[in-house]
Amino acid sequence: EDLITAEEHQMSDISFWKDLVRDLRKNFNEFKITSRDVESQLEQMMMEATEESEKATSDLNNQKDEYDKLKRAHEKILYEYKKLKDKYKAEVMDVEQEANKNKDDYEKLKQKYKKMNDRLVTIEMEYEELERRNQAYEGAIENC
Repeated sequence: EDLITAEEHQMSDISFWKDLVRDLRKNFNEFKITSRDVESQLEQMMMEATEESEKATSDLNNQKDEYDKLKRAHEKILYEYKKLKDKYKAEVMDVEQEANKNKDDYEKLKQKYKKMNDRLVTIEMEYEELERRNQAYEGAIENC
């Protein structure tokens, strides 16, 4: 009876170990399949991440190129603006100088006109005096 019980225990132990080995193999095979799936998924994710990174880098480079282009255009416009502003200032100064010269010329002409007008008034007064004298002489000559 002890022998039968020992033999049953042994058979039971062997059965236990066989079941355990079978379950381990099954779990191992499932693990291998799962780990392959995970590796495949990781590889796929790495490829996608690499593609996204390359696209993002490309987009960033394109944006940098566009920024550089806009910056150069802005600098060119700023340069042209400063050039036009300097030209405008020079033209304004020329016009102001011309206006000042014209004002000076106007003042000189105005003074010359005043002198000529004064001289004309003097000449008219002298003429009137000469006219009076002439009439007086003519009257004196007629009276003689």
